[in-house]
Order: sequence, then C-alpha cells, then structure tokens
Amino acid sequence: MGTKSERYDPLPDSFLELPDVPDSYTGQAGKAATVKPSEDGLEFASSDGADVRSGVIPNVTDGSFGTVQFAADPADRFANSPHVVLTLHGTSLAVDIPILSYVTANGFEWNIHKGHGGASHTWDIYWIATDAGA
Repeated sequence: MGTKSERYDPLPDSFLELPDVPDSYTGQAGKAATVKPSEDGLEFASSDGADVRSGVIPNVTDGSFGTVQFAADPADRFANSPHVVLTLHGTSLAVDIPILSYVTANGFEWNIHKGHGGASHTWDIYWIATDAGA
C-alpha cells in the first residue's frame, strides 16, 4: 500500500489510506466524516446531535392499530416530537395504507387502513424516527 503522497491501491485497507481524508482518528471520537466546504475531500466534524431510531412491528393485519414507545426511561426520549415515517412490507399487492397519528417525544400511534374489500393481509411495518432538522 502506498503513502498518501503516492498513488494509492484501489482497495485500501483503511479509510485513512485514502488520499483525501484526514491522516488520523486521534481526537475525532464522536465526530462524523463529512464533505469539506470546498467539496474536495473529507474532514471530521462534530455531529449535529441528531437522534435516529427505527424498528419493525411484525405480522400486522390490515385494520389493526397500536402504539410504539421510544423509551421507558424519560431521560431516553426525544427532546421534541420527532419526524416519523412508516412503510409496509409484505407479499400482498393490496392497497392498504399505514396511518401515523399522535406523535410525541416518546412514541406514536399507528393503524393500517384496509383500502380494499376481501380478505385481510398481513404486513410488517418498518418505521424510522429522527429529530434531525426539527
């Protein structure tokens, strides 16, 4: 493997071996690799502190409803009500609609609207919540 001043191997053994990144991880704990303002390399920068959480609610039948709690301990809740997105995953082509309601710093309520006639279908609900941009 070459040094940063030389041409680099196309399969580096470490992120730090790339020519346009910082030389060391020293002093960078808790920081994220971000694109430099000059857009010509990467640098370590302090995170904006965004909190991101996700989960799966398995085997939900259309017409069902329920709640998700983010944390039992009040100290582990979001500081403010987060942005939440729900998606359905299943084998059916049915037109069921995930509905999100009553979002708080510690959870949300959901239900699956059965948008069709006929037999019920089973879904997994994937969700993600973040306070980024709040």
